[in-house]
Parts: sequence; structure tokens; C-alpha cells
Amino acid sequence: MSSDQGPPAVKTVAIRNYQPAPQIGEGGAFGANLYLDGKKAAHVENDGRGGCNRYHFDTRANRDAFFAYAEAWATAQDKKTSEPADALIGELCDEYEFTAKARALARQGATTVVLIEKEPRWFAEDHTGDPDYYDKTYLVGLRGDQDPKTVAEAESAAKWRVISTD
Repeated sequence: MSSDQGPPAVKTVAIRNYQPAPQIGEGGAFGANLYLDGKKAAHVENDGRGGCNRYHFDTRANRDAFFAYAEAWATAQDKKTSEPADALIGELCDEYEFTAKARALARQGATTVVLIEKEPRWFAEDHTGDPDYYDKTYLVGLRGDQDPKTVAEAESAAKWRVISTD
């Protein structure tokens, strides 16, 4: 790659082998493999003691491509953050956990699972030291022909969406 070219364009970013770790300090301790366009590109981790994620990329090109993708993602999402890569990884970890919990609800008989957000999720903590969104973001398992929109309105959701259990 010549010096006047940017990093290769990335279409999809995903995590796999996500492993949350016990809360040590500020929370959010985890390890996961990072995939760019379906190919493993890095391992990302955080020890939960504050500070940014640590990224272990297999190539500099993958590193540059991921950080360019994260910058574009933050701009498109209108995320005001100095760490767009960490914000993106945080969203992917949340999505991984929501999907796992939605699958558990489906195994218990839910036909549809709705993610309810009372307030936007972010890194604030409540008085217990837990992330503030734990009390304000949750899943509701629906059975039969319950309408997700009606349930979301009854829950006074600021935002809601159906979570896939595939």
C-alpha cells in the first residue's frame, strides 16, 4: 500500500468469543476477538480498572482499517466521544450480551424479545457502582401475538427495538 492511500475499507465489524470478566474496578472487563469483514483481525481486552481497551492487531493495515471504520461509525451515529473505537467495541459487547439474553428468553418460550431503553446507554454509573443503564435498559420477552410497540409504549421507552434470536 502506498503512503497516499488510506486504510482498506471495512464493511463489517464484529466480535466473537466474547468473554466478560468479573468486575474488578470500574467494570466492563472483557476479552473478545475482533473480526473485520468476517476475518479475525485482532484480540481486544479491557481489565475493568479504567482506561481504554487494549487492541492486539495482526497487521498494521487491519489496525488502521478498524480505527478508520470506528471514526466513520461514530460520525454516522453522531457519537460525541474522544474514543470512537472503544465506544464501538462497547456497543458490540452490549449487543453480544443482549443477543445471548434474548436467546435465553426464547428458550423459555418468548416468541419476540424487545430491548427497552429508558435513557440512552453510556458509561455513567449509579450509586451502587453499576453502570447506570442496567436499570434503564432491559429485555422483555413477549409471547404469542403481543405487539412490541404497545409493550414499549407501556414501558415508557425512549427507544426500543426487537432483538434477533437467530
